[in-house]
Amino acid sequence: NENSSNPSVSVPLTGGSIDLLGLTDDEISSACVNLSVDAIVNIKSNLAIGTTENNTILSLEEGAITDRNDLPNLIDRTVANNVIRDTSPASMIEFSLDMNIGVVSLTFNDVINSSVVDFTGLRFQNSEILTLLSEMVVLSNGQIVNSSGFVIDIQIIASELIIIKSNLNLATNNDNTYLYVHDFAFIDTSSQNVIEDTLQVTNLFPDVTPPVLLNFTLNFDSDTLVLTFDEPMNISLLNAAGFVIQNAPTSPSQSVSLGGSVGINANTLLTEISVYLNQSDVNLIKLNEFLATSLENTYLTFDNGSAADVSSNFLVGNATGIRAAIFFSDVTPPQLASFNLYDHNEGFMVLQFTEPVNTSSIDITGFIFQSDFFVQPSLLSQRSYQLTQSSCNRTYDCMNGFIITIYIGPDDLNAIKLNDYICTSTTNCVPQLESSFINDMAGVGISTQPNAATNLPARLLRSFTKDTTNPTLEFFELDLDTNTLILNFSEPIIIKYFNVTGITLQSSLTNGDQLTLSFSTTSGENGLVVSVNLNEDVDILKAAAGFATNTSNTYLYLESYTTFDLSTDRNFVEQIFSNNALQASNVIPDTSPPVVVRFSLDLNRNKLTIDFSEPIKATQIDLSQLILGDSDSQTPTTSITLNGTLLTSNQTSLTDGLLSVCLFIDDTTLSSIKSDSGIGTRVANTYLVITSGAFLDMNDQTNIDHQAPSIQVISDQTLTEVTGFSLDLNLGLLQLSFSDVINASSAKITSLSLQDAALATSRVPLSGGTVTH
Repeated sequence: NENSSNPSVSVPLTGGSIDLLGLTDDEISSACVNLSVDAIVNIKSNLAIGTTENNTILSLEEGAITDRNDLPNLIDRTVANNVIRDTSPASMIEFSLDMNIGVVSLTFNDVINSSVVDFTGLRFQNSEILTLLSEMVVLSNGQIVNSSGFVIDIQIIASELIIIKSNLNLATNNDNTYLYVHDFAFIDTSSQNVIEDTLQVTNLFPDVTPPVLLNFTLNFDSDTLVLTFDEPMNISLLNAAGFVIQNAPTSPSQSVSLGGSVGINANTLLTEISVYLNQSDVNLIKLNEFLATSLENTYLTFDNGSAADVSSNFLVGNATGIRAAIFFSDVTPPQLASFNLYDHNEGFMVLQFTEPVNTSSIDITGFIFQSDFFVQPSLLSQRSYQLTQSSCNRTYDCMNGFIITIYIGPDDLNAIKLNDYICTSTTNCVPQLESSFINDMAGVGISTQPNAATNLPARLLRSFTKDTTNPTLEFFELDLDTNTLILNFSEPIIIKYFNVTGITLQSSLTNGDQLTLSFSTTSGENGLVVSVNLNEDVDILKAAAGFATNTSNTYLYLESYTTFDLSTDRNFVEQIFSNNALQASNVIPDTSPPVVVRFSLDLNRNKLTIDFSEPIKATQIDLSQLILGDSDSQTPTTSITLNGTLLTSNQTSLTDGLLSVCLFIDDTTLSSIKSDSGIGTRVANTYLVITSGAFLDMNDQTNIDHQAPSIQVISDQTLTEVTGFSLDLNLGLLQLSFSDVINASSAKITSLSLQDAALATSRVPLSGGTVTH
C-alpha cells in the first residue's frame, strides 16, 4: 500500500496463473496474472490496500520476471495505473449447521467484511418457501468465531439454539433445514450488500451431546419436581423412576427413589420439565424428617438414560447429587381426612389425615370432643370435652404418617364416660381440632376448618366401639378415723344403684373373720371413687379384735351385682372372690378419742345406761372417772361419784367391744342421788362428767375430759314401804326404816298409829312430835 521497501500493508502473491492473452513469447510485452484465491482474499480482506491507485503498488522482487535473454528484472515498485473496484455483490453459495456445538458456517462467492454483520438478517426455516411463522427462527445475535474470506462461522447464542432445537420440525435433517440470508446481513469488502437468498443446508451435523441437568426445584406445595436442562428435552423419554431425592450429595442417611409420576409437562422451549410426583412418593419423602425440608438437605441423583433430549441423546447419570436451586416447603395445612375409629372400650382413636403428620408434635389439648358439629356456646361446657392426656408408641401405631392411633389418657377417658352427651355413639363423637393439635412434617399446623361444611364428612365418626369391659375394683382404703371405706374403680361407675351388701370385709386373703356391709350407705356423684359411709357397720368392725386394724388383716371381696359402669349395656363390676380377696392399700387407724354420746338414768331400776361413740374395752372402764353432775361443766356445783356394778343391758358380764354398758347403782350412791333434789330429777340437771382415762376404745385411744347429757331420767315410781321400826319409851323415840330414801320433811306424824297387833284391837294415833333424819 506504500511505495516503500517497508510498507505498512503488503500482500505477497502466492500461486495463481499467467494468462498470455494468446500471444507468443516474441510478442509478449504484457501479461495477465490470475490471482490465487488466497491472494484475492488477502487483498479484499484488507481495506488499506487495493482500493485506489495510490494504495496499490506492485513490488517486484529481483528475478520475478526474465526477458527473452533470461535477464531478470531489477527490484521495482510500480503504482497501479488503474484499480477497478469489485462491483459484483457477493452471494452465499452454501452453508453447514453443526447442532452439536451450535455453529453455522456460511460460504460466499466473495470475501465478506466480517466486521459488519447484522445477525437479524439470518433466519432458519424448515422449507425454501416459508409457509408457517412457527417453523422459523430469526437470529437476534451471535458471535463470529471464524472468518476466512469467503467463509464465516457464526456461533448461535445458546438461547436461540435452544429455540431451534425445541422446534421439532426445524433443523432435524437436511430436508427441513434452510437458511434465509437478507441482503443487509452481510457486506463484502466493497461495502456491497450480499444477494438475498435462501439455501438448503449442505451439511447438517446432528446433536450428539448428552443433555445436562442444570438445576432443579422441589415444590411441596404443588408436589412438583421441576428439572431445568441445558437443551430441549423429549418428555416422552423422561423416566421419573430413574431419579432419587436424598438428603446429602453422597452417602445419604435418608433417600427416596421416585416410583414414577402422575404427569409431566414442559415449557415451550422444552428445557424446563415439570414432573408431577405421585402421592405415594410425596408421602415417603415427607415421612423422612431429615429429607427435603430445606435446600440444605435436598439433593437429586439420577440414572443413566432417565431422560433424553429431542435428539434422543440420553442423560448421563450422576453419582454425586446436585443440590436444589429452589425449594418450596409445604405451607398447606394438613386436614383431617377421616375419623376412622373411636374405641370406648380400649380408650383409643384412629385418625386419618390428608398428608403425613409428625406425631412428635401432638398437643392433645388441641383436640376437643363435641356432641355435634355445631354446639351453642352456652352449651359447650356440658357438651364438649378438651383432652389433656394422650400417649402413642412412635415405633408402632403412632409413627409419623397418614393414619395414627392415639391412646386417650385414663383421666380423659373416664371424664368422657362420665359425660352423657359425648361419645356414646357415632353420632355424638365429633372432633373439633385446634391448629396446635398436630403438625405436618413441614411443621405446619393442622387446618382447624371450624364449622366448615366441606369438612363435615371427615369429622363424622365412622366406627364406634362401645365399652364392653367390666369395671374392676383396683384398690381400696379403710379409714377408721372417718368411718369410711374408699373404693377406687378402673372406670366411672353409677352411684345411684350401688349395693353395699355386695361388699364383704375379711381378715385374710382367704376367708377369715368377715363382715358383710348392711348398714353402710353411699353418696355423691358417678365417678371412679366411691366413698362408703360405714355407719353402724364400723362399730361391728371396730369391735372385732385383730380385724381391720392394718393392711395385713384387712381384705375385701366383692359380688358382681355391687355396681356397674355407665355403659348403656351396664357392665357389672368384676367379682372378687373370698378365696382371693383384695388387700387394702391403706388402713387409717382410729385416732379419735372415744366419748360418751348419751346416757339415761333409771331411778326406778337403779340403772344408769351409757352409750359410747364407738366400741370400747368395757372391761377396763374406770368408774372413779365418772361422776354425775347437775350441769354440763367439768366441775359441776353438785356431783356424785358413781359406784355399782357394770353389766351389759342383759345383766351379763362385760366384754370388750361394747357400744353400751349398764351401771347398776349401789344403794349408797342411789341414796345420794335420791337424797339431793338438785340432781338426777330431770334431764336438765342430770349430766355425766367424764375425766380422761375413764375408758379406752378398741385401738387403745383413751377418752378426754368431756360431758354427756342425759337423754332420759326416769324417776323412782315404786311405792316406799316401812320395812321396820323400833320404839324406845325410855327416850320417847320412834325409829322407822323404809324401803327407799324418803323426804323426812314430808312426814305427817298424825298419819301414824301404834296398835297392838297387825289386826289391831287397840290403837293409839300419834298426835304430834318432832321428825329427825
